Amino acid sequence: MGVEKLEEGQNKIEKIEGVISSRIVGEGNEKEIHVIADKTRDPKRIVRDIETIFQVEMGKEIDHKKISIARIERDESERYSRRLELISVHQEKDKPCFHYKFSLDGQIIEEKISGSLIEGEARLAALGMLELLEKYDLIEGCLRLKNVQIIGFNTSVILVEIQLFRGRHYHSGVNLLGSVYINNNLPLAASKACLKALNRLIQ
Repeated sequence: MGVEKLEEGQNKIEKIEGVISSRIVGEGNEKEIHVIADKTRDPKRIVRDIETIFQVEMGKEIDHKKISIARIERDESERYSRRLELISVHQEKDKPCFHYKFSLDGQIIEEKISGSLIEGEARLAALGMLELLEKYDLIEGCLRLKNVQIIGFNTSVILVEIQLFRGRHYHSGVNLLGSVYINNNLPLAASKACLKALNRLIQ
């Protein structure tokens, strides 16, 4: 594997969720992969991801015994300095499907989340927002949507209550509350209320 291939392999590995840095050393069957990862994922899953990348994208087999994973605590200021800005949220007509458009670290991202409207439009929109926060690793811990209420004169305000579970056993959660004016866009308001509840933890 030449220098360019080594760099390509390392770049692909470092795009894997949870990986901080990597290094490939040796040649041929003696090649070894050393990875530094945070503690957000099981090392076995990272190893499987690396094997898949080498097989599918680079056409090479890699023995899982040649992959070593060192896990460290990611620096909190580095992990949560990412900048999230919600641009729009809208529902597909007559469908339990919401489209989210947001900016993350200056990059525009669009996602679609589907579910069931049995519990209501606002709750589904909020659940979708929490799913995206976890998908992009913007929150440390596990999020649970506890309550969604629409209150105020002419139902003008939405309140969202979220439980954040942290720690090894997740026995108890911290309750966080966010509220915003609806302004004729309930899905967007529900999503913004989630962000407001978690604001200090995201930025």
